[in-house]
Amino acid sequence: MCGGPASAQGIQNPLDGIRPNFSLFGTALDTAWKRVVAAIWAAVLIGATVRVIVGAYKVRRAKNRGYAGDLSEGMEDLQDALVSLGLAGLASPIVAAILFVVGG
Repeated sequence: MCGGPASAQGIQNPLDGIRPNFSLFGTALDTAWKRVVAAIWAAVLIGATVRVIVGAYKVRRAKNRGYAGDLSEGMEDLQDALVSLGLAGLASPIVAAILFVVGG
């Protein structure tokens, strides 16, 4: 039988050494996409922070009024908001770690 793993060892990767490079289109595009990504990340962080504040307010209001159903719903909202805020805050170290591992 031909075409097994032994024959794949002799094939060279045609994309070896090729990396994305936005400087081809100039430095304006290079800085523009970084600004866009930073703006999106900031918007996600602000949105998650607002969700945490709203969730905490719901929990506080439900506790003060003694509504058990609203309290459990508010706690779920608050937990979801805290998880999303944590993941958004950890996005940079996670991406950096992935790039470090992949980049070698």
